[in-house]
Amino acid sequence: TAGAEKAAAATVAAGTAAAAGTATATAVAAPTVAAAAGDVATRQQPQLQTHSRTPLLQAAQPLRALAGETAGALAKLTNDALRHIESMEATSPNRSVLVEAFRGAHARHLHAGSALSPQAWPQDAATAIGEAWAALLQEWPPSRQFLPLYLARVLVVSESFVAGFVNASGVERMLSGALASTEQASSSRGATLMALTTVSNLVASPAGARNLVAGGARNLQSVLALIEVVFEILRDDSSASADMSLLASAIVQNLALTLPMSDELAEEPKLLMITGILPALSTPAPSGDGENSGGVNNGGANGGGGGGGDCAAQRHQRLLTGLGALLLRGGEDARAIAESIDALGELKRAASALALSAKAFPHYKIDELCREIRALLSDS
Repeated sequence: TAGAEKAAAATVAAGTAAAAGTATATAVAAPTVAAAAGDVATRQQPQLQTHSRTPLLQAAQPLRALAGETAGALAKLTNDALRHIESMEATSPNRSVLVEAFRGAHARHLHAGSALSPQAWPQDAATAIGEAWAALLQEWPPSRQFLPLYLARVLVVSESFVAGFVNASGVERMLSGALASTEQASSSRGATLMALTTVSNLVASPAGARNLVAGGARNLQSVLALIEVVFEILRDDSSASADMSLLASAIVQNLALTLPMSDELAEEPKLLMITGILPALSTPAPSGDGENSGGVNNGGANGGGGGGGDCAAQRHQRLLTGLGALLLRGGEDARAIAESIDALGELKRAASALALSAKAFPHYKIDELCREIRALLSDS
C-alpha cells in the first residue's frame, strides 16, 4: 500500500548507507530517501609479503561499509520490482530473470532476515538474485537505482551474488548508469554514492576482486573504467564531492589489498592505480565537512577518531595505504612502475599537503606510512 511504501521509505531514510569506514552522517538529496555516510569498517586480512620495515602496510586491511537498516528498503524494492514486472512486455529479456528472483523459487530468500546474511543463501539462489540485481539496473534509470544499490552493497558479501551480478554485466550497468557521471543531478546522487559503496564492498574481499577481473577482456575493460571513474573523483576538489572522494579512496585501498597480483589481467589495473595514486596525493581534497560534504570518522585501519574536517587526512591515509599495498604485493614489477614515474619525486611534491594531514590528524599515521613507502622504494 501507499502507506507501507511511505513507511518503508522513511525507514530507509533513517538508516545508514555506506561511506566505507565512516561514522558521521551525510545527507544525500534523493527523491524519497536520504543516504548517510556511516559505518565503522569490518575487515579481512589478505596475504601480504613480509617486510620488516613495513608493519603498518602489513597490518592494513580492506574497509567495508555494511551498516544500515535493510528491512524497509527490501520491502519497498520488492514491491517496486513486482509492479515493474507487471508492466513489462512478456518478451522482455529481463522479465524471466526478475520473475525468478522476485516471484519464483528464490523469492523466499528476499526477506528481512536473510538479506542481512546473503552468504547463507544457496549458491544457485544467490547467483540468480545477483543476475536480477543487474537486470534492475538496466531496467531503471539512475534516479531509481538508490534502493537496489543500497541493498547491493550488503549483498556483495556473497561470492555467488557477485558472480551472478558481474556475469550479468552489473558492473557495466553501474558504469553506464549511476557512475556515468560523478556530477549527477540530486535525484541520482544517492545512487552514485551507493554504486561507489557497492564497488568498495565488492573489492573488499579477494574473492570479489577475483570475480571482477575474471572473464577476460570484457571484465578487464570494466575494471579499468572503474579505476578511471575513481581517479576522476579524486581529481575533483569541489566541496560537493567530499563524500565521493572518501569512497573513491576506500576503493583504491581495497582494490590494492585484494587485486589478484598473479593474474595477468591485473597488470593494467596495477599500472593505472600506481600512476593515479601518486598525483592524487597532491590534489587538494574537498574542504567541506559535516552533513553537507561528507566529513567522516575513519574509525579505521591505522587509527581512529577525528572529526568531520579530516577528509584530506583520511584520503591521504587510504591512498598511501593503497600505494604501499601495491608496492608490497606487486613485487619488483610494481616498484619498477613506481620508479619509472619518479615516485619518490611525487612524494616530495606532495610533502606539504601530507605534512598538514600528519600534523592535524596524527592518528592516521601519515608520516609513518610515507616512511614505509620510501623504504619499499629504496629497495627497488
